[in-house]
Amino acid sequence: MIYANALAAGAYFIVFAATAFRHARFQWLWFSIALWLVAGMFSGQLMPGVLGITHSANLYLAHFYFFIGSVFFWLNDVSAYPPPAAGQPEKAAPRKKHKPKCWQGQAGGLLTLFALASLVQHIALLVLAAVAWQMLHVSLFPYGASAMLEMYALRPLVWLLFTAFSMLVARLHQMWLGQPENVFSADQIFGGITIALIMQAAYCYESLLSVFMRH
Repeated sequence: MIYANALAAGAYFIVFAATAFRHARFQWLWFSIALWLVAGMFSGQLMPGVLGITHSANLYLAHFYFFIGSVFFWLNDVSAYPPPAAGQPEKAAPRKKHKPKCWQGQAGGLLTLFALASLVQHIALLVLAAVAWQMLHVSLFPYGASAMLEMYALRPLVWLLFTAFSMLVARLHQMWLGQPENVFSADQIFGGITIALIMQAAYCYESLLSVFMRH
């Protein structure tokens, strides 16, 4: 399992770096690499010989580095869709079924789907942590927190699979609506958060159940 996680983290990093480089998203790429280097140097000072730039454990958090770096995508590459026509007055829209607001990513379909999936996964994790804090007894919350930490920091393969599944669901929904792969809506974001929350909650529940079964 350790080798599977290390291979998953390495493949995750290589595929993202190659895709970001191909689409010339250098701010996102270099900022993510800088975060990895800083985290490696800092952790190496805390636990020399155990953590550091040359240790695979720091690569386990590749999804965290990419998520923080995606701020450049959300600031620079996202615009309204369809774009408003220049010089044309707005027409009164006829009464019709609610149409969700949409946005378009300018970084290519794969990177847009990845940024979207990464966003919903991290929001879902925050929601799950907040729910666990509110609902779990004080004696049980440390177990829930450890399950979430394990899923996020020690099981990059699990996080990668969750992210890939979110990307797949988003793409299938786009195809069903006839949308380009770099277009997404508010409804897709909320739906993605719901699906990610279900997956993460199921993983943490299974992890907690295995702990209590051993006792």
